[in-house]
Amino acid sequence: MAEIAPFRGTRYDPSAVDDLSLVVAPPYDVITEADREALEAASPYNVVRLILGRDEPGDDERSNKYTRARGLLEAWRAAGVLREDAGEALYVYEQRYRIGDEKRFQRGVLGAVRLDEPEAGGVLPHERTYEKIVQDRLQLLRATETNLDTIFCIYDGQEQGAHDAIERTASTPPVAQFTTEDDVEHVLWSMTDVLDIGAVGRALEKAPVVIADGHHRWQTWAINCWDAQRLSATRGRRTRPVGPSADVPRGCVSVGAIAAPDPSRRRRHRRDGRARSDGSGSSR
Repeated sequence: MAEIAPFRGTRYDPSAVDDLSLVVAPPYDVITEADREALEAASPYNVVRLILGRDEPGDDERSNKYTRARGLLEAWRAAGVLREDAGEALYVYEQRYRIGDEKRFQRGVLGAVRLDEPEAGGVLPHERTYEKIVQDRLQLLRATETNLDTIFCIYDGQEQGAHDAIERTASTPPVAQFTTEDDVEHVLWSMTDVLDIGAVGRALEKAPVVIADGHHRWQTWAINCWDAQRLSATRGRRTRPVGPSADVPRGCVSVGAIAAPDPSRRRRHRRDGRARSDGSGSSR
């Protein structure tokens, strides 16, 4: 159903940011003005400055919140605040939390998923999107040429090979670990073993993948990739869409494919979006 591939994630360098809880943020569309002020005050490198920039007097086509986001991103990379991983990987991501006295967790995989035409049915959206929001995200994407948010998906996670691959990866030292103010622990591992990556890929090819959160971000990537394809057809040659899709014929989008939990666990949905906008596993 869905085709997943490893990618080179861009992450905060621990030597520049020693506490990731200060630089992460919830999804852009649930951040209030008070939230934004608190996040900006937490760190000059908080990702909210990229995903939810402020309009300023005198903004025009050449200077605006989208171009400022690009400038910040380039500056953070140049200063070594952000760095790109040396090799491609899938990223295993886990949230650990409590409900009452009971410990629970949610675990899944971050990867680049091929973006096909809607009728192909690889990833299944199910919500209405709004043009104004899509255009906002599209301008940010085209200005930064970087996927700054992941898309939260669910799939049937019962395939044993993929389960074992994820378990093996989660038994290794994590590449990132922090706890946010809501007492949720976030842990990230890098999966680089080609056999494990293949096992996860085969599982997702067999399972329907449904978007749980991020329909506007998904639609944004769809417009970006399909516009590039149409332009290619018009010009008689291939045009490179911006972002991680640049080297894939039908385009890819960085996406969090979260395994559907077994009956003993409950799925957290929009209450916990912080690590989905933390730069840990963003892709260019």
